[in-house]
Amino acid sequence: MAQMRSADIAEAPEPVAIVSDLHLSCRGRWRDRLRRLRPLWAGAASMVFNGDTITWATAADAGVSRQMLAHLADLCRADGAEAVFLAGNSDFDLVELRHLDLAGGKVLVTHGDVIFKEVCPWRAAGPQLRLARRNFLAALPAQQRQTLEAQLAAARHAVAEVDCPRRIGPLGHLELPARLWRLLKNPAQPWAVMRTWRLAPSLAAELLERYRPRARAIILGHTHRAGLWQIGGRLIINTGAPGRLGRALVARIHDGQIVVRRVGRDYRPGTTIGRFKL
Repeated sequence: MAQMRSADIAEAPEPVAIVSDLHLSCRGRWRDRLRRLRPLWAGAASMVFNGDTITWATAADAGVSRQMLAHLADLCRADGAEAVFLAGNSDFDLVELRHLDLAGGKVLVTHGDVIFKEVCPWRAAGPQLRLARRNFLAALPAQQRQTLEAQLAAARHAVAEVDCPRRIGPLGHLELPARLWRLLKNPAQPWAVMRTWRLAPSLAAELLERYRPRARAIILGHTHRAGLWQIGGRLIINTGAPGRLGRALVARIHDGQIVVRRVGRDYRPGTTIGRFKL
């Protein structure tokens, strides 16, 4: 699939639609579920899936997961849109591209795990992820270390080193008990999640300041908390997780503007909540 190659993509044809964290599962009739997503890219020339398109439990099943991504790209193509997949922490081993610079460098799109030193601060493995990331960066030349690409590679390395050994494939009917067991083992997780929600906008703004000082906006996901923030003259957009509890957003870039709309449970874009000139 061309959309999963490692080559740089400098731009994507506009209008560009962006969502994150679909967390698709291969269980059951997944082709029917993918068809329900079509309203997300209606009228777009490019559809950017900004990480964690495939859920954690199915990412280890590379065969079916790649079929799902290919089928999703085919659906987009049939509607006149080019699918571009960015990697998240759940599907990092399926997708190579980790960021896009759009609108002439005015907008950075990336999943968002890179803004946290622990990659996933709400997880019990957070300290291990932080150490693995730090060790990876320490082995790089100092000049290379100070690039966004190095930071993205370090986050990817940390997930691969810490999480890959436990990825044994789909959990099926055991998925819910497994989630509950992880919560019992890490009772501080809800507090860590709320702290993450509080810190994420300012950390995203700091990422732009350091690695993309000319950018006006960043579009990310990862935390599943949708929202809009303006910090230091920069726009922070988190599109949330469509189809899950809580609200979700879809961002569109076209004609020098970012338009942000709510996404319903049926994946149809609804109310416009923000329109920003770049």
